[in-house]
Amino acid sequence: MPKKTRKPSKKTGQIPKNTRRKSYKKAKKGERGYLRKQFEQSQELVLRERKKLQDKKETTKAKKLEDIKKSEEMNREETLEAKAKKEMEAKWRKENKKKKEEIKAMKKKQKEEEKRREEIRKKLKGDDKKNEELMEDLRKLNALKDKIEQKKLDANILEQEENSQSKADSDRKKRGADQSAFSEIKEVKRDYQKKRGDIDLKEKDLLTEAAEEARKEKVALNKLELGQRSDIKNDFQRKRMQAESIADPNAKRRELQNIDRAERSAISKMEEQSRKKMAEVDGKLTHRKFEIANQTKRELGATSQEERKITMEIENKKSLAKKQADEERLQRIREIPKKKQEIMDADKEDDRGLGWSI
Repeated sequence: MPKKTRKPSKKTGQIPKNTRRKSYKKAKKGERGYLRKQFEQSQELVLRERKKLQDKKETTKAKKLEDIKKSEEMNREETLEAKAKKEMEAKWRKENKKKKEEIKAMKKKQKEEEKRREEIRKKLKGDDKKNEELMEDLRKLNALKDKIEQKKLDANILEQEENSQSKADSDRKKRGADQSAFSEIKEVKRDYQKKRGDIDLKEKDLLTEAAEEARKEKVALNKLELGQRSDIKNDFQRKRMQAESIADPNAKRRELQNIDRAERSAISKMEEQSRKKMAEVDGKLTHRKFEIANQTKRELGATSQEERKITMEIENKKSLAKKQADEERLQRIREIPKKKQEIMDADKEDDRGLGWSI
């Protein structure tokens, strides 16, 4: 039955107090349940979002670690030649920078000296004729100093260029020696790989030939055994026919028994001889296989020894070429002082006009 609702009082127009209290509690209880449900849903949403964010962070971290690992692997895969090239370029840039700084410093020094001489010329320019001879001597002296400084500059440039060029030529010859040795060794390996393949094919052919020869011998032995077996049976068959003509049954029986024993003995001996011959064929085949294997082993050993010898000769030739390149570079470096001195000594007699010498 449906619940009865309380009607307002006719006097006051209000629902009785106890009725209002029950309705209020019921409404409060429903509101708390709704709020609790909303709170749980919001908590679940926050947890899901937090999990998504955590998964995204872990994925990003894993990707960063993978990128770092790939980067490290790429860095490790730099070849020795590339590193050497970078080192050589860095050294060349350093030497070139040093050379430019030296040239710059020398030019600066020349400029300062020229400025100083210009000041002296300006100071002496206003003097009378008595200073003309001094001015001429000063001009010659300045010309001599300029020439000396230029020669020093040329000598230093020659030294730097000779050092740089000799190293470049030496490195080029070494790279050529490496490339030549690599090509030659590759060709040698290809040739001797073919030789080893030919030796293996030869071994296979010899083994096939030995097996075929043994098979033919066994076929011949089997044929011979069949012939001998047939001859024995025919021979003893004739003896049985002769024994059949004996009148005494006991003597006839004994003779036939003797014939059977003799036939079995003859066949057994023949089979034994056949087995021995078969065993000899197998033994000969085994021995032949052993000989072929030893021969193949010796040929392969000799081939490998030849390959190692040729490879070692190529390596020695490469080392000798590199050593020769180093010696040529050292020789060029040893000749640098002589060439510098030749530059300084050039036109030396003409530079002694005032008793000065370089």
